[in-house]
Amino acid sequence: MGSPSITSPEDATHGAGRKVIVVGGGISGQTAAYRLHRRGFDVTVLEADPTVVGGEMSSTHKDGYLFNRASTLIPASYDQLIQLAEDLGLKDRILGTVPAVTSIPRDGVVHRLRASGPGAAIDGITTDLLSLKAKLSMWKLAADTAKVKSKIGYDGPAVDVDTESLGEYTKRRLNPEVETYVVGALVRAAYLYEPESLSVLDFFFAASKFSGIEFLKYEGGMDFINQGLAKVLNRVPGARVINVEQRDGGVTVTYEKDGREQSAEADACVIAIQAPRVPALYPQLTERQKDILSNRIRYGSIIKASHALKSKSDDPTIMLSIPRVESEALGIITFDHNYRTACAPEGRGLIASHWMHDWNQSRLDPETVSDEKLEAEMIPEVARFIPNFRKELEFSFITRWPMAAPVSYSGMYKFVEEFRDSVAPTSRVQFCGDYFNVPGTKAASLSGERAANAVTGIF
Repeated sequence: MGSPSITSPEDATHGAGRKVIVVGGGISGQTAAYRLHRRGFDVTVLEADPTVVGGEMSSTHKDGYLFNRASTLIPASYDQLIQLAEDLGLKDRILGTVPAVTSIPRDGVVHRLRASGPGAAIDGITTDLLSLKAKLSMWKLAADTAKVKSKIGYDGPAVDVDTESLGEYTKRRLNPEVETYVVGALVRAAYLYEPESLSVLDFFFAASKFSGIEFLKYEGGMDFINQGLAKVLNRVPGARVINVEQRDGGVTVTYEKDGREQSAEADACVIAIQAPRVPALYPQLTERQKDILSNRIRYGSIIKASHALKSKSDDPTIMLSIPRVESEALGIITFDHNYRTACAPEGRGLIASHWMHDWNQSRLDPETVSDEKLEAEMIPEVARFIPNFRKELEFSFITRWPMAAPVSYSGMYKFVEEFRDSVAPTSRVQFCGDYFNVPGTKAASLSGERAANAVTGIF
């Protein structure tokens, strides 16, 4: 039987009598597990972290505030995640949409730009962020984006668009102001990485998929979908997988739980962890597959600080995207209280600062740089862009992710495609994760859908 379409109705009897183990409890693994569960498979999710549900889409409480640990914004175009929420009975947690208002600082002045609706055109024409010459040159960017837009989707990376670095493209085609205050600011905000070495595909993907969109307004934390998934799945937290072995007719998964090594048998397995960690637990990969996952897919780090505020302003900004000339350390500030309800006590505010990969490198180890020292560095930098920040700040909650999301370079996506194509559709071990396309929560979840389809198609 062939794999069903992702959008097709699920057959609750298809997997009856078949066991599947999913390694990894992030959004990709839990999506795969849920779709297989809906098709009647007996699914177990093994998650190494004993406390966190959803990885980078997890949330936590402190003193009446609800912090998102990493991911936080959900574009309204993420229809697959919206459908997943609806399937879980969580549609009421989505409260509509909010306009994508972006602010960009230049020479001490913050310029607010609406990114959707008629206001986007008005602000684009009237803003003082760019000179008239720079504005007139924007046609090149619009034309180049339109040229490749039809090639870019969520089915897989558009390898024929991944032809040069973003730095090479901007130097070749764009006005320096556009390069710095438009492309540079938005890419740093999206990927927390300097744009020079990124693939140009990442920018065109963002420009074609998110231009003119709005963001979902949602209740509570970013983890509401993952928490909903966890409630219907058989999860084993604190289970660190040591080995996955495919054999005739099935798969053996060995893991450590509570200091004791255990083994479980299944008909199939989905591995849903970061690419470089896969070869160590699944040695049956080919040498080429191991090389791609270990050496050809690059990951960046995230340090994020959520800042609890005594009050919130009426500024409608959703995200403040910061060019490198304004700050080498800080990539983006998100205004959580403008798109999340119940994230702070009544009348209070919540914003979050997200810091650049290069700045993070010497600060990822809390044994070397404590949260207190880190916050002492962060506060003056954030205060440069947020009026009265020092006066309004109650406390900060800091999270560090040494290996967060894949970060591209020119030519990386050909390796991603090669690995995807090298996995036999009949293999009882399938893969999903944030490295199967330009990274993002929708792409990661969709990779879980496809892994579930592949497993379904085996039986």
